[in-house]
Amino acid sequence: LGRLELEPLTHEALRALIESTAGLPYVPHEIVERVAQESEGVPLYAITLLRHLESAGEIAREGGSLRTTDQWRQTPPPRFLRDMVRRRVEQLPDEDRTLLETAAVAGVEFDGQGLARLAGQPLLPTLRTLQRLYRDRMLIVPLDKGFRFAHGIFRDAIYADLAPDLRRALHEAWAEELLGRQPDLPVDPEELGLHWEQAGRLDRAAAPLREASRAAVRRGELARAWDLARRSGALDERASNEQLREDLRTLLSLMPTYATQAETDRVESLYDRIRQAAEEVGDDEMLGRVTVAAAWNDFIRAGEGRVDGDALAYAVAVLGPGVALGNGLWLQGYLAEAAGDL
Repeated sequence: LGRLELEPLTHEALRALIESTAGLPYVPHEIVERVAQESEGVPLYAITLLRHLESAGEIAREGGSLRTTDQWRQTPPPRFLRDMVRRRVEQLPDEDRTLLETAAVAGVEFDGQGLARLAGQPLLPTLRTLQRLYRDRMLIVPLDKGFRFAHGIFRDAIYADLAPDLRRALHEAWAEELLGRQPDLPVDPEELGLHWEQAGRLDRAAAPLREASRAAVRRGELARAWDLARRSGALDERASNEQLREDLRTLLSLMPTYATQAETDRVESLYDRIRQAAEEVGDDEMLGRVTVAAAWNDFIRAGEGRVDGDALAYAVAVLGPGVALGNGLWLQGYLAEAAGDL
């Protein structure tokens, strides 16, 4: 027997399939992107996933369209697909299943060397096992560097079957593995934060998730940035003054990126809380930075008429050299010119 490999659907064809399956002329981008990512363009998986998301309550029909609910990304893969993968994995020897379970915690893509270390095995036998799982089972495929599951659904189904205690322990082991690579190899802060988060170590997840949030802002991935900040605890309304001071960089990077009225209200509340915290702890630099950020926010959103010139002058007076001072001076000069004072 030969093997025929079919190309996945293009993004446009997949969107058309999703809209046809939903019986709607338009499906929101966020839903299409998730189905596209998790199905990897396989039509059967795409249809099954879309129906699963609706039946599981992750998406709902409203006003002739679909919307996400508070269950979004909270449910495991469809049972049909989990059972299909389970049947394939159950045929494997125990040591192969254990290796795949450890790899599944790393993600869709994983590193063979790290996997060997976590499995307590020599590298070469581990790589030979992975090669056999590719050649004989097509459960994984090799990359130029490392490996990946042949389909994300394979990884998700194996991961979903792990006992919670084992899953947490493996996430902590992968986090320690990533830290052990520094400083020789760069570590993705989002990946590191996810492992600590899923290990139940939120104290260790917070810093890398904040770093990942700031990086997402720089890339223009604003929804991702807000989600990472939320998971890091930076948006916690119960945060102490010291916590707000620690999270200042992350919060100030997020504040100019809001788009909805709910986000507008949240940002205004955050500005007020940070100002109050700065005043209570007597941190003039913190107060100056948030004052300049708020002034820029008012200027961009509503023009110079909204900017509090006295507060901006105070901020410029107390800030030391840096980006915040530069921004404050520029805005102060612009306002003076607009008022005819220059």
